[in-house]
Amino acid sequence: MRRADGEPLGDVDAAARVAGHWYVATKPAPLAGAQTTVVWSIDGSVAHEIARVPRAEGGGPNERPESVLLATRADGRALGLLVRGQPIERRNASEMWLVPVDVESGSAGDPVPLAPDDFDGVALHACTDDDAGWTVDLPFDHRQAKLRVDGVTTNLAQPLARLRVGVGRGCVERLASDLDYYGARNVETFVKGKKQTAALTGATIPMAVYTLSPPARFALRCAVK
Repeated sequence: MRRADGEPLGDVDAAARVAGHWYVATKPAPLAGAQTTVVWSIDGSVAHEIARVPRAEGGGPNERPESVLLATRADGRALGLLVRGQPIERRNASEMWLVPVDVESGSAGDPVPLAPDDFDGVALHACTDDDAGWTVDLPFDHRQAKLRVDGVTTNLAQPLARLRVGVGRGCVERLASDLDYYGARNVETFVKGKKQTAALTGATIPMAVYTLSPPARFALRCAVK
């Protein structure tokens, strides 16, 4: 992958697909001057710069800002740069901030605070069509993330969630996770036995769980307890 001027693209921080096109954000160079995150549109094997977003400087001239994530608006028509930071008035709370980027004009909006990055105090639920916000994939280390199958509760191993987040709110679009040995055995027995459970009511979350021994993937649909 090269830039339009023929130079290498550099280290990619994040990637997202919007309206059928891929976009990537590259890491800021560790320079003494102002640092920026650059957003690129991918056309085949060529990257075209569409926006530059200034980043807060770190503690030293060679310190890089924290990596960014790329989020997409729920309607799939806009792109957002998402970072984690600390608001001045709540030093003990780390929040997610998002800078909207117009992929047509390259203009960047003002940073918007979303939800705490650990979602402490935010009641997560299964997303519905009525939930607006920005969609982003994040490690899901929420302390209440457990899977209950056939009456047995299993801890999720390094779960990844596709979340839709807004100002002070969030919901879960889908989940993926590895399972430990006992959780894997329980899911495998449940799925292969084709056991019937009570029909789920309300919004549900598609979930893919993976077992390592033997390697397998199971598709589940879950309700939030």
